[in-house]
Amino acid sequence: MWEIAQVAPPSVEPVTLAEAKKHCRIDTDADDDLVTRLIVEAREWAEAFTARAFVKQDRAMIRQNAPAGAFYVARPPLIAVTSIKYVDGTGALQTLAPGGYVASTSLAAAPMVAPAHGAAWPAVRAGLGAFQVYYEAGYGPAAADVPEGIRQGILERVAFNYQARGDAAVGQGAVAMVGSGPEGTLSRYRNPWIV
Repeated sequence: MWEIAQVAPPSVEPVTLAEAKKHCRIDTDADDDLVTRLIVEAREWAEAFTARAFVKQDRAMIRQNAPAGAFYVARPPLIAVTSIKYVDGTGALQTLAPGGYVASTSLAAAPMVAPAHGAAWPAVRAGLGAFQVYYEAGYGPAAADVPEGIRQGILERVAFNYQARGDAAVGQGAVAMVGSGPEGTLSRYRNPWIV
């Protein structure tokens, strides 16, 4: 079983404050802090809903033993594997040479990491943090790299939560059904290789 974590968040959000205010028809600066927080919440929600990373971010997958073979990468698209570390038989943390593994970074293929041809994962001393994969995920470093449909879904989530602020049922109601609201917009981006 993998533990999955975001090591460093994206440096920018997929939508700007100005875009969100225009979408919500907000013509005052009084709610800028609120709208900024709603953008972050909407991006985090959309990433969880689609099981994808949008703007480039550093992520980690950690397990207590070595995988049996190839494995899917959580929160694709996979930009690059930055390092694979493991605890050897003596308990020392080692870094696997980049030539010891291959990674699929194609948007059309399953985001996978596997031992290099003819190789296997190194023997590890089982325990907490025994096998660690660090990688960059997302469509790219800029908001413009994110597909327009994803950006639209985030804007819809921001608008709904802005209009529903203060209500006890924020995040429910009109957008609760798949096929409407941000869920409908984002459903085609759901990761088919969810891990």
